[in-house]
Amino acid sequence: MQALVIGRETFFDFGPPFQYFDIYVVNRENTGISIERASLTPEANKCYALAKVEFVEKSSPISIEDLLSGKDPCQIPEKKLKKEAKKQRKAMGFSGANMVFRVTCGPQIRILRTGIGDKDWFDEKPDTPANTSWTTQVLGKLDNIAGPTAMDKPVFDLNAPAADPPPVKNYVIAQKLAAGDYDDLFPGNTQKTSAIYKASLVKAPEPTVSLTDSSPVKPTVFTLPPYPRLPLFAAHQGWARLHLIVAADGTVSTTTVYEGSKLFEGVVKEAVRGWKFPPDANEREVTVNLEFKLNCNPASD
Repeated sequence: MQALVIGRETFFDFGPPFQYFDIYVVNRENTGISIERASLTPEANKCYALAKVEFVEKSSPISIEDLLSGKDPCQIPEKKLKKEAKKQRKAMGFSGANMVFRVTCGPQIRILRTGIGDKDWFDEKPDTPANTSWTTQVLGKLDNIAGPTAMDKPVFDLNAPAADPPPVKNYVIAQKLAAGDYDDLFPGNTQKTSAIYKASLVKAPEPTVSLTDSSPVKPTVFTLPPYPRLPLFAAHQGWARLHLIVAADGTVSTTTVYEGSKLFEGVVKEAVRGWKFPPDANEREVTVNLEFKLNCNPASD
């Protein structure tokens, strides 16, 4: 056995996202094993949470035999797997994981499927079948070697700036994802892993903030506020209007009235503190309008 592919689809009854996919490619090396992992998160929102794929490349001194705890997946009887699968369907609830091995057994490629459900995770005595339990243990070893998966990280980080898709190293697993080599791992899904990968290469649209009006005088120095993360995650856009009093040195002395969405109030008031107006605006009241646009439709197909 020179190489094997192990996949896992984890699904929940809450989200989005409702699913996470992990694909491991394990190769035998002279000093142990090498691992490439692709963690795929399908699109959750067209405005701020597009499809995402993260790659990890690791090595370990353990052998494939140690990884598999001495069990040969080629020797597992198909009849036994089907019997376990029938039992596991009763353990399935609204959350669980579908797991798959793709292994070369002599001249043939064999695919072995197992699945765990709510009862396997949460019951005190789950009575998980032997091969299913073994599969979860193998995946646990791989997770420990490769590190946290996408499912282990925050879905939405309010403090993190919006980021472009990371540059993709020339991973072999990435090339095979694009070619659809792993689409057969999760046949019950409407969106294939190759489609998730290709969607992950699309850059999210940039939300914008614009100064639409400043009356009766415009600022000579101004910085627009950033689009706050909370309204971005809420797919919220709108406007803000401020009534400012300009000091003798052209700076903003006070904000007398704020109108518009409360979700934008903090960043707007912070931004106008650094604005400067021309000398003839001394002690005048200036009305400023700002527009916050998502530049996308989160409800579109």
